[in-house]
Amino acid sequence: MAAYGSQLPTPYKRYALAPVWRADRPGKGRFREFVQCDLDVVGTTSPLADAEVVSALYESLDALGVPEFRFLVNSRKALAGLLEVYGVPGDAGGGVLITLDKLDKLAPTVVVRELVDGRGLPQATAEGLVDDLTAPDATERIRKELEGSATGQEGLAEVDRLLALVAGIIPPERIVFAPNLVRGLDYYTGVIYEVTAPGMPGSIASGGRYDGLIGRMSGSDVPACGGSLGIERILPLLPSAGEQSAPVLDVAVTVLGDDLADEAFRMAAAIRRAGLRTGVYMGDQRQTGPSAEVGCRPGRPVLSDLRRAGVGSRRGHRPEHGFGRADDAPCRSGGGALRLMADEAVPIRPGTRWP
Repeated sequence: MAAYGSQLPTPYKRYALAPVWRADRPGKGRFREFVQCDLDVVGTTSPLADAEVVSALYESLDALGVPEFRFLVNSRKALAGLLEVYGVPGDAGGGVLITLDKLDKLAPTVVVRELVDGRGLPQATAEGLVDDLTAPDATERIRKELEGSATGQEGLAEVDRLLALVAGIIPPERIVFAPNLVRGLDYYTGVIYEVTAPGMPGSIASGGRYDGLIGRMSGSDVPACGGSLGIERILPLLPSAGEQSAPVLDVAVTVLGDDLADEAFRMAAAIRRAGLRTGVYMGDQRQTGPSAEVGCRPGRPVLSDLRRAGVGSRRGHRPEHGFGRADDAPCRSGGGALRLMADEAVPIRPGTRWP
């Protein structure tokens, strides 16, 4: 955006899936390098952009089947208003928020000590802040505290507007106002959010509005918002995690003679057109049987000898030779009593014309 912003449409929407690197020291369960999916909307201050990003994150996680995840929403303006109410000096606000961001990792007493010893807050101020943010009725307390702060009221309005916009998409139990959500990164300027899920410490997705970030690099103030999905943190939560993964191929074709290679390739192409992932074994001089590597992996169908006739289907016909699955019978060069994995009968006799 800093380099090509003038050539892009407004608003500009983009997504990217790529490896990223963490600048700070990674904590437990986090990595220095990881894969992240980002989606951003640049060039508009409309709350509709924030709602669109949050909705996209929700629908992605829901489609993946991540169980019981929940959005926690706050606003940096609400936090700024809270610091204002407690009389925290403006130049100390950034450091205080970084410390408050540790409330989900450290005991409240430890956070209070850091606010006093490391950030220079009075003991009573530090204890009051921590007590308000960690109380069972924190939402009601913070809303009351912010009644006297225009900045705080603006932040609460941002949160309430976002919740109203996504109410028809995200169930109310899946997204809540969380006044103790801080997100210590200093480039956030408005709504912020994190997504948590049972079984994974920390967040699995996060984001917010960062209206001033592009301006730091381009010199022009460009509003923007966006969110990110942490791929490595999501994968262990998926319903299929830990189960045996699907084979790379649906069908593997082995060729036991050069004279049948062209026929094998035509047949493999026909199977691919039918929608099955198909590969032709290329041969390996280190193995004694051509199908030893590709044909013996459990769960993989194998066309193992084109020089022998074989027709079958999973409806009960068991060909004597030709097409099968590696876990149905001992795998050996030349076939075996193997079961065909296609719904329809497939001829694999030499001389068959493959479309």
